Amino acid sequence: MNLNKKILDLFYSKFDDFNEIQKIAIPKILSGKNTLIVAPTGAGKTEAAVLPVFHKILEIKEKESIKGILAIYITPLRALNRDLLDRLYWWCDNLGINIAIRHGDTPQSERQRQTKKPPEFLITTPETFQILFIGKKLKEYLKTVRFVIIDELHELLDDKRGVQLSLGLERLVNFSGEFQRISLSATIGDLDLAAKFIFGYRDYDIAYWYAGKKYDIEVLYPNISEIDYKLSKELGWSPKVIWSLRKIKEILDKYKSAIIFVNTREMAELLVSRFKKWIPDYPIEIHHSSLSR
Repeated sequence: MNLNKKILDLFYSKFDDFNEIQKIAIPKILSGKNTLIVAPTGAGKTEAAVLPVFHKILEIKEKESIKGILAIYITPLRALNRDLLDRLYWWCDNLGINIAIRHGDTPQSERQRQTKKPPEFLITTPETFQILFIGKKLKEYLKTVRFVIIDELHELLDDKRGVQLSLGLERLVNFSGEFQRISLSATIGDLDLAAKFIFGYRDYDIAYWYAGKKYDIEVLYPNISEIDYKLSKELGWSPKVIWSLRKIKEILDKYKSAIIFVNTREMAELLVSRFKKWIPDYPIEIHHSSLSR
């Protein structure tokens, strides 16, 4: 892989080798092509997008001194922002690339710090991306943008935020001139239609990889037992709630590591609080976009 030696050394300190989507996507991005990366969740799309961008940022910094934002990474969920920052900080810290996050919950002190010293790599949301055009100093820092990465494109295609983002990208061209566009998506139907949503009339290439997965799907209905009735009296919850908690614990004990999805943030908080009351030291935690880092 024709990447900066520092990047390769860091990569091989964590991974054995590049996977299929990375082998397909990285050369396309290095060549300067606008690229849509399509692969299942967990396939390594993030590294496929950011490593060649890191490579190019290092090349730019060797040739010239720039005070401004070089790359913007846009993702639709604030929770993903925080995960990305933790994940990418390691790379940037070791490569000497200044990285920061900016969204609705970013403290004023951090915003002021970014205004005085702009990050070279900025992670943000579609909403905050639009606000960047308003600030006097911030919009000056947009003049240096060379790369924009849009994550979770499939989440934006049928969303008004997606339309706003598409317009925002064209607006950015007025500040920075043309920049390289890279977008990441889970498997979607019409790839060319999705690509035009981000790239418009510009030339682009698609890096696609999919390996079929088998899923075991099981639908369970509460089968209340004497244990559930007994715990119901002790804890003051309905037998159905007790059954659900016991079933979740049974699955967690079996697989050790699992993600439980619920419909709302309130339900997530309620589920964890009840687990903590039932079994105080049980290793279960909550994750949603309103949590602080």
